[in-house]
Amino acid sequence: MRVQKVVVLMLVFLLAAGGVQAQGPGEAGSDNIGDPYFPTMGNGGYDVQHYTLDLAVDVEQNIISGTVTIDAELTADLTSFNLDFSGPEISEITLDGQAVEYDRQDSELIITPADPLTTGQKITLAITYSGSPKGVNFTGIPLLLGWMNYGSGVFVASEPA
Repeated sequence: MRVQKVVVLMLVFLLAAGGVQAQGPGEAGSDNIGDPYFPTMGNGGYDVQHYTLDLAVDVEQNIISGTVTIDAELTADLTSFNLDFSGPEISEITLDGQAVEYDRQDSELIITPADPLTTGQKITLAITYSGSPKGVNFTGIPLLLGWMNYGSGVFVASEPA
C-alpha cells in the first residue's frame, strides 16, 4: 500500500510539473500601445509614475540641454523597452544610476538593460541630451508639435491631454 501511495504521489507531481513552464527572462516592451488614431505613439511594459525635467535653454542660439528623469513601474517582465523620443542628441542614459545600452530608430529610443527587469519593479531612467530642438509631425495630428522657437522666445506644443 505504501508503494502505491508513493507511485500515485510521483504521478501527481510529474503531471503537475508538466503543466508548469519555465519563466523566461522577459520580452521586449511594445513600441506602441495599439491606439488606432496614433498608431506609432506610446509604449508597453511600464507605467510612468513621474517625469522630472531639468533644462537649460539658450533662446538666441535655439539650444536646449537637460536631463529628463522618468520614474516608472514595470507592468511586464522586460528585456528591453521603448520610449517615444524625437529630441536632440543624447549624451547619456542611466537606469537606476548605472549607464545602460540604448539605440535610436527613427522616433523610438530603445533601452536594453544589462539584466532583465521584472513586473512590479520600480525604475528610474535618466536621459541627458543637448541640441537644437525642432517641431515634429506625428501621424494623426495635423499640426507641428514640440519645440517652437520664434526668435525672442519659445513655446512647446505637446500631445493632446
